[in-house]
Amino acid sequence: MFETTLFIEPKAISLADSCLATIRIVGTTPMKVSVPTTLLDEATSLNWKSTPHGPAKESRDGANYVWQQQYLLSPFIVGEGVSVQFNTFKINDNVAVVPSAQVSITTSVKSLTTADVRPITPLEIPSPVGQEATPVVLILLVLVALGLILFGLGCWYWLRRTSAAVVSSPLERLRSDLQTWPAEASKSSAQELAKRIRDVFPLDATEEVNEHGSRLERWMYSAEVPTAEEMKSELEYWREQVAEQLISRVAGRPTVMP
Repeated sequence: MFETTLFIEPKAISLADSCLATIRIVGTTPMKVSVPTTLLDEATSLNWKSTPHGPAKESRDGANYVWQQQYLLSPFIVGEGVSVQFNTFKINDNVAVVPSAQVSITTSVKSLTTADVRPITPLEIPSPVGQEATPVVLILLVLVALGLILFGLGCWYWLRRTSAAVVSSPLERLRSDLQTWPAEASKSSAQELAKRIRDVFPLDATEEVNEHGSRLERWMYSAEVPTAEEMKSELEYWREQVAEQLISRVAGRPTVMP
């Protein structure tokens, strides 16, 4: 027997923020958990982007076996009680249904309506001398004005949708990972941390980086288990390195990767 729970924090965010979803499965026997290829169901994937937050963890709680995985959820829309529904997980030969949850999403940008659109002054088309403008000309002017209004609303909607799909750079994603990475001293956590840093920062020949780089290499390829103090030290060092690289890019200075 097993029990599946979903915990999301916080329950209210802005459109520019993300929330952390934790899936926890508790069973009375050893479990082999298979994560679905498509994590979110079809309706939820239209409103949310999901990103794994660290590796999955397995532990014991008394006589029970515990499997836990966290995901960062970033919204695409604004609304009250926006639904989050994961696809089913497979546990041994059984199917586990993850409970659904709701999150409220707000924005500081005022929604645009037709009442907010400034009226367009119709073009003045001179009438033939001695004659009044015909009803056909007036109808054409009204249609042109409505077309411009609809075009403006379409451009605004397209810009709003595309702005939600901006993909951050590898350096920015690493900064996000380092800010929330747990400082626990475990081999799996250290190996995953070293791999992500190495994907962005290749090892070079400076003495300082060799010291930290060599430690990452040992974590990745040896059986060495770091201490809590070593994990804390490496997290602080690489957070500073990432911050310096981002500042250099903004200032337009040449970037020297450590």
